[in-house]
Amino acid sequence: MTLLISLIFSFYAYSCENTGEPNACHHGAPPEVSDHSRRVARRFERDMEDGRLRERTNGALDAMIRLGAHKLRKAGHKKEAKKLLDEWDNQYRFHLLRRDLGDHKPLSQWLKKKYEELEALLGPEVCHALRLDDIKIINFGIPVVFSCVDDVDELEYSKHFVPLAGTVIYWTTFFSCVGFTWGTGFLYCSPLSWGAEFLTEKYIAPRLNEPIWKLSCHQEELSCRR
Repeated sequence: MTLLISLIFSFYAYSCENTGEPNACHHGAPPEVSDHSRRVARRFERDMEDGRLRERTNGALDAMIRLGAHKLRKAGHKKEAKKLLDEWDNQYRFHLLRRDLGDHKPLSQWLKKKYEELEALLGPEVCHALRLDDIKIINFGIPVVFSCVDDVDELEYSKHFVPLAGTVIYWTTFFSCVGFTWGTGFLYCSPLSWGAEFLTEKYIAPRLNEPIWKLSCHQEELSCRR
């Protein structure tokens, strides 16, 4: 029975890969979560508890930008790909997560503009299949999760924190698995990443939402004053 499930899962991943877009079947939970995905998810949970979500978020964003540049080059837009990477590496990569925005806007207008350019050049369907539209989750999630803009309540915080955490674990896992080549390993890396994302969004992030919201929005400090 286990062998049959594994074969079905492998065929599912292979059919997604053969669409021409490695992440084309990312929607919904994977049919089976591997032990490796569980270990990755537990490691990410410890990272969040230890205050390393910023670092992991930066890694996820770096992975998306690099995949976007890779797809631009493959589509013949070499000049645009070089410009995207040059701007990212030299101006934005190490600075975006340190900005403290004072209102409920996206973290970066540069990210917003670059995603719009990617969508215009590659097409919205390709961007969605590649999960490059996750850039929007990162861009709009960071101000709420790290800066608690507009003093959001716990429910509003969860609407940003849970998908942000899922996106971060997916991309950091996927990028560390496939490396810089983006060439091989999709058959294994995509299910691994989906499994870790599923566990994070369904179990880990909801459990951590309240304590991280209290820390980000200073609720612990406020409750002590009452």
